[in-house]
Amino acid sequence: MFPNYKKACYDAKSLVINIDKAIENEKNFCEDIEKLENRLGSNVGKLIVEMRKD
Repeated sequence: MFPNYKKACYDAKSLVINIDKAIENEKNFCEDIEKLENRLGSNVGKLIVEMRKD
């Protein structure tokens, strides 16, 4: 999705533009904090959603 992506040098604007899609994709994986120790997933999307709230 991000050709030529390098961790040390990347286009932050393109990542921000696609953050909503990334959060939706994350919902396909485990988001339960108790189960994440042994499963593939993340709950960063939940954090971003909470941070966006007024």
